[in-house]
Amino acid sequence: MTDRLPGTPPFTDPFTTHLTIPSGGARLHVAGGPAAVVAASASSPSPEAYSPDRPGLFLLPGYADHLGRYAETVHHLRNQGYPVWGMDPRGHGLSSGRRGYVRRFADHLDDLEAGVDAAQRASGVNDWFVLAHSTGALVVLLSLLKRPTALAALGVRGAALTSPLLGIRLKTPLWRRALGMVAGALLPRLSIQPGGKPYHNSHDPVEQQKRLTDPLVFTTVNARWYAEASRAMALVRGHAGPLPLPVGVWFAGDDQLVDPEVTQRFAGDVPGVAWTRYPGMYHEILFEVDRPRVWRDIVAWLERVGQESPAGR
Repeated sequence: MTDRLPGTPPFTDPFTTHLTIPSGGARLHVAGGPAAVVAASASSPSPEAYSPDRPGLFLLPGYADHLGRYAETVHHLRNQGYPVWGMDPRGHGLSSGRRGYVRRFADHLDDLEAGVDAAQRASGVNDWFVLAHSTGALVVLLSLLKRPTALAALGVRGAALTSPLLGIRLKTPLWRRALGMVAGALLPRLSIQPGGKPYHNSHDPVEQQKRLTDPLVFTTVNARWYAEASRAMALVRGHAGPLPLPVGVWFAGDDQLVDPEVTQRFAGDVPGVAWTRYPGMYHEILFEVDRPRVWRDIVAWLERVGQESPAGR
């Protein structure tokens, strides 16, 4: 059982199905469950919100993150009528691999495609949106740029991205950054502490403590991942044309880890990207004190895009 917002009842693990799938030498943990069946009332959406034709949501966490942390968000989205599935990236959570390590960033793109395909086959849901956080959002953006038809071919109709990793704000010593780039080539499996001042991901002390004590959350930065992610960030930042699928971006105005100014420039420069900046919030906006506001904004965008681009059934 996990605590919800203060004054609300506890909830259980929302994932009813757990799979292990192969992808490029890794064994990936994929999990999901159907939309919740909730009776309409004055305080809940209309019955149409629970239509079986709603698209699925595929959740992709960020670096040093894992699916199990998102139970509250998953419960909320399922109660809005969305089947929710997701995946622990390789080297994270319950997926196999050295913690944080990735041989090449393209492996993450391959894994995302394998995960969505597995979720589609297991659930019978044909149409999807990807909900991705931080490094997960960077993976999605790189996929849209490097493989513009790959996700659409799997039924993905759009991407909702939270605090995408496009620029690093965390103040780390220059020698550590240089070491990360060099070690990425010479010692790719090396992982080190990032150094610099301690930072917070949320103003919610309960959520902050949960992250600090979570045995599946690690605190080191892998050298190869850092080098590969740095190149991926530079490639995405250099893009100014339209994207092949609708994209929404929600990000923290006071992010201590990811640079919100870089995110805002990207979202403002790329045609068709909807974006919202939350002043005062920290990096993990889905774990912030006012996370219900973020949930509402994302669901409103999903509904709007869903109406503008009908399902492919």
